[in-house]
Amino acid sequence: AQEHADITNRELAMVNRRDKLTDQPMDIVQGSWLSAYNERVEVNFRTSIVKILYTLALTILLTTASPSSVSAEQSYVRNKTDIYAVYDICDAYFLFLQNEEVGDSDVCDDVSRFLISDDTDNLAKFLFSYRDTLKGKTPFEILISGLEAWLIYGAAGEGFRFIDFSSGQLVSAYNKTGDPKRATIYFTLINRVKLTALESELPPDSKIIEKYHGKNIQDLLGNNYSLLDRKPASAILLCVLASDNQRVPMETVVLSEYFKTCVNINSNKGRY
Repeated sequence: AQEHADITNRELAMVNRRDKLTDQPMDIVQGSWLSAYNERVEVNFRTSIVKILYTLALTILLTTASPSSVSAEQSYVRNKTDIYAVYDICDAYFLFLQNEEVGDSDVCDDVSRFLISDDTDNLAKFLFSYRDTLKGKTPFEILISGLEAWLIYGAAGEGFRFIDFSSGQLVSAYNKTGDPKRATIYFTLINRVKLTALESELPPDSKIIEKYHGKNIQDLLGNNYSLLDRKPASAILLCVLASDNQRVPMETVVLSEYFKTCVNINSNKGRY
């Protein structure tokens, strides 16, 4: 636990020192980053995964359904039913999700207004804009830094460290707010993106890589989420970020026309 705390403190210090990325490629860790990092990967991974597995274990005990019988209405992971009632969602955001023409979005919250006004045609532009515009307004700053490092600059080691830390951060935050479905989706997608970074550096039979293969999201949450398992994880995660205002159920996001269109457009764009 102390080792993980020390690693976390160093990673946070790195994040705090980087107010924003410049137009120059970020520094890539010299030498083989894995040679120094492999010994700590399992510590970070176990610490992150235990939080979500605890929630999954509790919900599995409360249901008799088998994975093959989980339907669109049936899920191992269930949210508190009233967690979204406190939010007043603007009509423009729902029009945006339906891929319909959006009028005035001034009355929307900051996150919804940003999502409506931005686009995902350019990954680098979207991530930079997301970080700079929504700084302090979403829990994704560390995740965005990791995605920039890996997907844009190809820095597997630096990207992995930021993305790895963000997974535990998000799981903890969403579980505390009674939203284990979001925790499950973000954790699983982030884990898959981390796997792509590891695969770029390690042999296919690596024991570390084996530990990052998990269940399909559809098996955990139901048929409504099947698309999340059928396309590249980086494209799916990008489109979740581009669609999710954090104020509606995840079903509303992943079943939306905007999300489906985003996934289709971004699924064949290189690394993401």
